[in-house]
Amino acid sequence: MNSDIPVKILFLAADPSDESRLRLFQELRDIKARLQIAKTDKYQLEQQESVRVGDITQAIFDIQPEIIHFSGHGKSTGELCFENEIGKVQPVKPDALAAMFKLFSLQVNCVVLNACYSEIQALAIAQHIPFVIGMNDAIGDKAAIAFAVGFYKALVANRSIEDAYQFGCVEIQLYSLPEHLIPNLYTKELYKPVIGREERSPFITGTPITDPRYFFGRNYELKRLFNLLKRHPLQNAAIIGKKRSGKTSLLHYLKNITTTSTENLRLNQKSDWLPHPENYKWIFVDFQDQRMANRERLLSYILESLGMKVPNPCNLDYFMDLMSENLHNPTVILLDEIGVGLQRCPELDDAFWECLRSLATNSTDGNLAFILATHSSPVELAHNTGHSSPFFNIFGYTATLGALTEAEARELIASSPIPFPDEDVEWILTQSGRFPLLVQILCMERLFSLEDGDNSDDWRDEGLRQMQPFAHLLKTPGD
Repeated sequence: MNSDIPVKILFLAADPSDESRLRLFQELRDIKARLQIAKTDKYQLEQQESVRVGDITQAIFDIQPEIIHFSGHGKSTGELCFENEIGKVQPVKPDALAAMFKLFSLQVNCVVLNACYSEIQALAIAQHIPFVIGMNDAIGDKAAIAFAVGFYKALVANRSIEDAYQFGCVEIQLYSLPEHLIPNLYTKELYKPVIGREERSPFITGTPITDPRYFFGRNYELKRLFNLLKRHPLQNAAIIGKKRSGKTSLLHYLKNITTTSTENLRLNQKSDWLPHPENYKWIFVDFQDQRMANRERLLSYILESLGMKVPNPCNLDYFMDLMSENLHNPTVILLDEIGVGLQRCPELDDAFWECLRSLATNSTDGNLAFILATHSSPVELAHNTGHSSPFFNIFGYTATLGALTEAEARELIASSPIPFPDEDVEWILTQSGRFPLLVQILCMERLFSLEDGDNSDDWRDEGLRQMQPFAHLLKTPGD
């Protein structure tokens, strides 16, 4: 490349009138400011607003950019939202954009899709373009703008695209926003994410399971929970279980399974739980994250996740007004470790919980549901922590997590890349009590021994030792 010729960046913005409004022009202004501060002619920014489908190829022909930055809306099913002739949504599927970028593969070097759920598009485009950045979940305005600022700040400082991507993620963290793991970078060479999608372990013991492919069982609970969510009005539910019984993993599965493509699932793994999953909004709140202990931060996070403008200050009154006036899609707020929120977060007082109850029961026309995860019933939990809010009385269905069924546990064991002898399968079923975590621990030890060519039974002793910290799962009331 001739160093005297500037690298052209094409900024494409689309904000259809029938979608929630985004701060696209703020993002554009911030990118321009970073390029101007750098005082370099290396990069030239061109922009096109209110982009319609027919505008895309024409803009690329006219400007001949090496970097294309799209800012706008994305759907959980993978479409990007451009505008039609009257300014409303015109969705474009991943295979269509991938086919288009294939024709520009000798010209375009990097594509940034700064839109919710754009990971599916990024994966498709990365077959043809060297670097593609997409978002693996919904992302709020503040986080999206922070990523763009960090990315271009590093780029004009002569850092590589890989480094610029990392700086974009760090910029989100610097603003104490919880979405720094949402952007993913994909490369044409590997056709897989550089960050966050390394080869997965078949058995997961240390962290919650977030990838639906590796989640097994809980079919009865899933049927009941999705039945509460697929009809109007949406209904609330509580997931109760001992520590490490799989509550958090189940919350993640609820959030992800209906919008995960079949190629990223196991053969015949059910995902059609909802009639129109693309219409649903999911928000995951982890009360072990200290940032969620601050009321204003929590309310801002919920509004940003829904693509709503965050007022300043973001107090309960403004929050209630925005939610009751603008929540038109079915929305599920998943509250993980709510016991921690009740015990350690004094700002989340009875007035806060009463407002949430009002939203769920009276103010959103049945479009809002809460699913919480806890060690005991919501009413008991509230009583034990000194809370009297009626919020904790709205959970009509309770799913209590115990052992997997035998069929579910056998399916988990059979997922090993190296089959286990029948006698080992039976031993694992017996010793684990079919609790998911314990099955995972024993399977992991058996797989390690097979991979190492160890034919002894030492893996059993090691597996039992690794199980000891979680022996409470096997205890029954009265033990």
